[in-house]
Amino acid sequence: MNLSTNSIIRLVRNLTRPIHYATVARRYRRVGDAPISTLVKPGHTIIQAGCVEIDTVNSWSRVVGPNGKVIVVEALSNLCEKLRGEIVRAELTNITVVNAAVWDTRAQVPLKTSSFAHRNRIEQRDVSDHCNPDDVYDDTVMVAAAPLDDILEGIGETSIDHVHLTVSGAENRAIEGMGRLLTQKGISIHARCMLFDSETGLPMSHKVADTLRKLGLRVTVGRPENGREGAGNVYAQRF
Repeated sequence: MNLSTNSIIRLVRNLTRPIHYATVARRYRRVGDAPISTLVKPGHTIIQAGCVEIDTVNSWSRVVGPNGKVIVVEALSNLCEKLRGEIVRAELTNITVVNAAVWDTRAQVPLKTSSFAHRNRIEQRDVSDHCNPDDVYDDTVMVAAAPLDDILEGIGETSIDHVHLTVSGAENRAIEGMGRLLTQKGISIHARCMLFDSETGLPMSHKVADTLRKLGLRVTVGRPENGREGAGNVYAQRF
C-alpha cells in the first residue's frame, strides 16, 4: 500500500496527538463508556487493575502496540496464572501480570469470590452491592493488597499514561493509593463504578468523582450503561 505524503503526516499526527479530554468526556456522557482505542495511543503504558479476560488484555496490547506496555494487576493468584498462560499462548509480549489487590495501604483484605470472576470484590462495610445477591458469592478469601504507587515501584515502572480500574467497589481506596501516580501530567483514569456508598445510598461514582476532583483532575461522570442500576463510570485526566 502506497501512502501519500499528506496521508503519512495525518497518520503520524494521529498517533502522537494527546488524548483529547473533551472528546472522551462527551462519549462517557452520551453512552457511559468509551472504546479502548479512544483512551490510549500506540506507545502508551497502561494499568488494568482487576482483569480476568484475555480478550480485554489482547485489546489493550493491540492498541498500545509493541512499544507500549500493559500492566495487569489481579488479586487472585489462580486467575493470574491462568492469564499468564493465555498470554503466552496468544504470543503477547508487552504485558506484565502482577498478583495483588489494589488498595490505599499494604494489608490483607477479605475478597468475596464468585464463579463469575468479574463479580469478585473486596468486602467493605461502607460499600453496598445492589447488583448481586449474596448467593452469587461462593467464598471469602484473604488476599494481599497494596497501593498502586508501591506496586509500580516494585516492578520499576515510573511513568503511566492511563489507569483502568475494574475493582468492584474498591475504586476510591485504589485512587487514594495513587498519590504519586496521579500527579503525572496527562495521566487519565477510568473507574468502572457499579456499587453504592452504603452511608449515602448514592452510586460510588459520586464519591470517586469527588476524590479525583480534590486531587486536581478534570472529571466526567458518565451516564449509566444499559442494564446498570444508577451507577456511571468515571473518567478523569490531569492537565
